[in-house]
Amino acid sequence: MIELVGLAGSVCFAVSGVPAAYTAFRNRSCSYPRAFLILWAAGEIMCSIYALHKGADTLFWFNYVPNFLCPCVLVRYNK
Repeated sequence: MIELVGLAGSVCFAVSGVPAAYTAFRNRSCSYPRAFLILWAAGEIMCSIYALHKGADTLFWFNYVPNFLCPCVLVRYNK
């Protein structure tokens, strides 16, 4: 049962940035503070390094990969 809670949380985190990234991609612009986006991406990179070191399972990667890609898209289209 606790695995389902972890999976649900991971899915929520993984898709939370997708609407903003999609809107930015579609409109070719967004207006988030650059520091926020850089810290978000840096945090995901550092968490991924930690997860690699500790041998994290697939559940973690399902969260980290989309959460790294979303701020990258937002940085690309940030004005």
